[in-house]
Amino acid sequence: MNGDDIVEKYPNQDLINNFPEIESDDETALIEIFFIDDDGNEFVPDEPEVYLDFEISDSNIIEIEQHDGELWEFHVLGLQEGTANLTLLLMHDGHPDFESPAIEVTVVPAATAKSNSDK
Repeated sequence: MNGDDIVEKYPNQDLINNFPEIESDDETALIEIFFIDDDGNEFVPDEPEVYLDFEISDSNIIEIEQHDGELWEFHVLGLQEGTANLTLLLMHDGHPDFESPAIEVTVVPAATAKSNSDK
């Protein structure tokens, strides 16, 4: 997101989760997904039968937004205060070939609007 790695998962290593908090009624910047091959090179799949899917532990807290053409990119929307787990699935012919560990996402209350005297 914005050129920074916010979540990383390498084989035989624990998940590194630096997912930023989201304010309720707000969304993240565009998040891009990259996979890492056996040689350590980043890639995005280009096979037409492969796609990205998501599992959310509590869809009252967050939801995913993808726009047309954003096959490996998405935004996370904060719906209400709380914590939910997001799991990324690399789908192939209707079943996951890869499932990420659960990524904890926290939604915090929206910042209070500044009064006119603060402007």
